[in-house]
Amino acid sequence: MQLSSSQSIKGFSFVEILVVTGVISILVGVSVAGYKQFNERQKLIAAGQEMKNIIRDAQSRAYTGEIDCSDLACGCMSTSFGYDPSSSYLTGWRVDFNGRTIEGVCTNGNTFSQKTFDSFSLSPEVTIAQHPGPNPTGVLFRPFPSSVSNEATVCIRSDGLSDQEYAITVRDGGTITDSGGLRKKDGASCILL
Repeated sequence: MQLSSSQSIKGFSFVEILVVTGVISILVGVSVAGYKQFNERQKLIAAGQEMKNIIRDAQSRAYTGEIDCSDLACGCMSTSFGYDPSSSYLTGWRVDFNGRTIEGVCTNGNTFSQKTFDSFSLSPEVTIAQHPGPNPTGVLFRPFPSSVSNEATVCIRSDGLSDQEYAITVRDGGTITDSGGLRKKDGASCILL
């Protein structure tokens, strides 16, 4: 069958198909890279919120005078009804950022109910940094009067986002605030533990 001069073959040339395929490949590559960074940001925000929950858990345990002596680590009593020098009383609940634990602390120095951050679903992939202060590795919440041993700012970081962090601050009165999301990393505000 022969084509007349008024009929022509319609379609795309090889060069046109190659250009369209190249453009689609570039768009897919950019969107995958953007999704990966978005996913890293979401993981860091989730880790920051989890750390805030860990700190609030220790605060709640201290303020309610929670004691668990089932592990026989101490003979504490939650309140002091008269002074008994042979007894030990609850000093508070400590968040140890360096050891990644929360634990109850008694006046005799014994600890109880130690829980690791991993048991709270805080990813071991995140880095914890804290603002230098009087107790650079943690904070102790006291039950009565409700107070905290020192102010602390904790920054949660991820290797995937080298320029951003999630910051949580514990004030002297026990108020716990966060950065409300990620902030630009400030090397002066937090040091790695």
